[in-house]
Amino acid sequence: MEKLINGIRKDFKVIVISLFIISIYPLIIVYTRNFLKANSSLEDKIKTMIIPTPTSNQNVIDTKAEENKSDEQSKIAGVTTRKFSLGVSLTDYKSESGIKSLENISGVNFSTISIYKQFGNEFNDKFVQEDLKFIKESGKTLLLAWEPWDPARGTQQERDYLAEIINGSLDSYVTTFANEIKTYGAPVVIRFGHEMNGNWYPWGGRPAEYTDAYRRIVNIFRELGVYNAKFMWSINADSVPYEPINSLAKYYPGDGYVDYVGIDGFNFGAGEWRSFRDIFAPAYIYLTQTYKKPIIISETASSEIGGSKENWISDMFTTLQNEFTNIQEVIWFSILKESDWRIDSTDSSIDSFNKLKYR
Repeated sequence: MEKLINGIRKDFKVIVISLFIISIYPLIIVYTRNFLKANSSLEDKIKTMIIPTPTSNQNVIDTKAEENKSDEQSKIAGVTTRKFSLGVSLTDYKSESGIKSLENISGVNFSTISIYKQFGNEFNDKFVQEDLKFIKESGKTLLLAWEPWDPARGTQQERDYLAEIINGSLDSYVTTFANEIKTYGAPVVIRFGHEMNGNWYPWGGRPAEYTDAYRRIVNIFRELGVYNAKFMWSINADSVPYEPINSLAKYYPGDGYVDYVGIDGFNFGAGEWRSFRDIFAPAYIYLTQTYKKPIIISETASSEIGGSKENWISDMFTTLQNEFTNIQEVIWFSILKESDWRIDSTDSSIDSFNKLKYR
């Protein structure tokens, strides 16, 4: 009798455990699926954020991305042919020969010519249509960095141009400038107060005033019907002093005031040699995830000191073609300034543009 009772007890335990397992089985399935999904998403984010740095003589091709390319895309010398545009900033932008000479030696038909104007520079504060004749006639877009300062005075300005824009003191100047652009008629992208997240310009580090001034300028252009003008919000790839990447949001004027998003970043070389992806990855990832706007590299270039400029340019094109696929255009800063950023700084630099089929 005792054995019978013990057997019944044992069978009862098995039945209870079985019923318990059956009751929680659906919960286990749901938890497992959610766990795998979450970890898959995390893995994807890590793959996006952490990008391997290439050796100096290596063109990095993302083989997984390559496998997903459409059949219409072909490979040329191991490099895909995703189309994007290349523009340039150069000192001699007023001259047809200056632009054509650089195009001839580099093998590039520049889509955009980038220039600079300053509110407080009496020698460079006006929109002079005659200076832009060849740019217009050749069908190139004009990218215009409009800087609210007097560059001769650096960060020690006698006037606060942001405040004067906001209070309307500069409405007459802005109106005249806008009407000249309207008469010009061809496409103009205005890059007002670029690199506002840095500390080297007097409008930097002043998010509330910057956004107010930016919006007032856009509103004036709209009231005047300057429909050939678009506006670019152009950040520096690194905030100086350092702030988390999402702090850029405080400088954003709003979707209704931004047509393009620009990123500026340079490889200064020497002991600070950085690849194109190292410079731009954090800002690129943040901007693509946060703002649904076309992204343009509005200023970039590499020094010759501390590494191979030729390989840096080659790596830049590979990164653009296979990784930073939301970037539509790159503006090369071909000016001798802090370093020799020019396309034609050396024969090897020129060759790096000629041999790469990026279009």
